[in-house]
Amino acid sequence: MSNEFNDEFVKEIPDHVRQRLDQTYEKIRFQSKKKKKHNIWMRMTAAACCLLIVGIASTSEPVKAAISGIFKFNDSGIEQAVNAGFAEETDQSATNENVRITLDSYFSDYNKIGFSFQLLFEDPTLLSGKVEWISLDVRLKNGDGEYIVEFIPDTKPLYGKSDYSVGVHVMNPIIEQKTGIAQFDTVFDSTEGNFPALSNAVIEVESINVQYANGEFKKIDGEWNLPLNKAAKPFEVVEYVARESDKIKIVKANGNPTSLSLTISIDGEPTETPFAIMKVVDEQGIEYEAGSTNMTVKKGYTLISTTFPISSFVHAEKLQLIVGNEEVELTKTND
Repeated sequence: MSNEFNDEFVKEIPDHVRQRLDQTYEKIRFQSKKKKKHNIWMRMTAAACCLLIVGIASTSEPVKAAISGIFKFNDSGIEQAVNAGFAEETDQSATNENVRITLDSYFSDYNKIGFSFQLLFEDPTLLSGKVEWISLDVRLKNGDGEYIVEFIPDTKPLYGKSDYSVGVHVMNPIIEQKTGIAQFDTVFDSTEGNFPALSNAVIEVESINVQYANGEFKKIDGEWNLPLNKAAKPFEVVEYVARESDKIKIVKANGNPTSLSLTISIDGEPTETPFAIMKVVDEQGIEYEAGSTNMTVKKGYTLISTTFPISSFVHAEKLQLIVGNEEVELTKTND
């Protein structure tokens, strides 16, 4: 069994839309320039690689009722966490430029941070015609002043150091043209599993981007600040240990609510992608393929960090790690 994408639900962003998105976000400068890093299978590290899932709704139900599920990225780890109640519901709203943005819910652990936004356009005609996608220019600032993620075009300055290797996923489950309601969900991945805990954080939305099918693009600049007054749900990290193979050393294998964070070490510096297959298999035989992956070359060895979409809420006692032709058993440590 596998947690592959459901083709009936997912619609990958068309090439012509991708090109316009590339022009808007030519470079999402998430990765630190201080480190030497090589991308292996980086699925979601820049806007050019974003997966945009768009569902045009026809309902005219109230805003709260119009939200047809959250964080439906076909990511089994996120879905397992949300189903277990890990997402925190909020009602923080801000209105500017005749658009109200509400943070409907969010989650945060060391591997992933996700936000589900509701947008209400006081002038619904902004959504008239065929809208292909809606996105936000958004930054997340922690209570200590650190900017953790900044999803912005290259035309805007970075406020933070960008020390986190981050992938990004975005989607529009709803764009309701008659009532001016839209939903924008986004998930940020830390390939190294090193997001800090959020405390008194603030989401800073600077712009709303609307892309129309006829090629027209509208950018609404403003200021929508959404404090995270409700703390993220608490969680415990599940640690796994493994016997070391001749070729692979397990540096870290930590289970978070949204995913398993794994770092392995191999000798030397590979001249090409070292492994064509990287996945874990749980006790039920379900396979979880590696997500965003980062490779850091050190002196004499290489670190490979990635996440797998299996939640700690699965309570797996053992996992089988498959890396190329190598297999390593991961065993949960005693509580």
